[in-house]
Amino acid sequence: MELNKLCSFLLRGNISHCENAPTGENAPKGENAQTGENAPKSENPPKSEHSQALFQDASGGKNNDSILDVIKKIPINPFIDSNEDLNKYKYGVEKKKIQRYTGVQVYEEEDKDHKKNQPVDYPFPVSKSVVFEKNKVNKSEDRININYSNIASDLYPEEGFKTPNRKKHFSSDWEMLLAHNHGLYNFKNTDHNAIVNKDMYALNTENDIRNKLNLYVERINVDNPNDACKYLAIEEYKCLLTHSFHMNPDVSNQKCVKWFNEYMQCKWDEHKLNYGYNYIENRRNKKSKAYIAAPDYQYS
Repeated sequence: MELNKLCSFLLRGNISHCENAPTGENAPKGENAQTGENAPKSENPPKSEHSQALFQDASGGKNNDSILDVIKKIPINPFIDSNEDLNKYKYGVEKKKIQRYTGVQVYEEEDKDHKKNQPVDYPFPVSKSVVFEKNKVNKSEDRININYSNIASDLYPEEGFKTPNRKKHFSSDWEMLLAHNHGLYNFKNTDHNAIVNKDMYALNTENDIRNKLNLYVERINVDNPNDACKYLAIEEYKCLLTHSFHMNPDVSNQKCVKWFNEYMQCKWDEHKLNYGYNYIENRRNKKSKAYIAAPDYQYS
């Protein structure tokens, strides 16, 4: 028992003292066994206060990832460096953006309440950043005509991107054959690396938008006339045609993704109504009846 007490006392300082502790008959006895003059003196006195102070400083309610790294003064990230005042990072700590915690904002998430009671301008919103400053010819403030033919020239060239980009080239033969199969590449062209197609470099006119949209509506009415979300799909295609997605796919997708999002939400609502899901789903009531007065079938 006395040996265990001695080892537990010396564990606070240096663990190696337990190996050199006297055992058996040579063990000190009496009241002054440990505190008297005859107590064994080690070469390395215990450093319990210093070791405990390090652990107390490291675990001071700051919830760091590693205590040993703090004791060695090696921060594993800049946030521990700032919390413990180690100052190992030369350029300080860059604050994390809110998107790292909440995710990227949905389209126009902040402007929904702002645009609730305001009229919507089609096909482009009238703003000085879009209409007036990009048009270098007419900078008058009284441009009342906001039709497609009057506004589209400010955003896109009227004749389209006629000159092909000669920097584009095919890195392999299968890419060239695939482009030729889809009508985006012509073998008769002198510059074999250029992508030439008149349809890709022509801006949609008002008649082109009407004709292509009418063909799309007829196709939808033939394929699935009872689709509850077909009007949202029509609006999405109309938006893509307005922004000439065939020649400018990146900007048109950014402008029209809101219709695609509404279309996918509508398809999910349609699926819930067809299969009888609850409006508010939970773990217990995952599936409901087809309608309110539906009978409860008793299965054997």
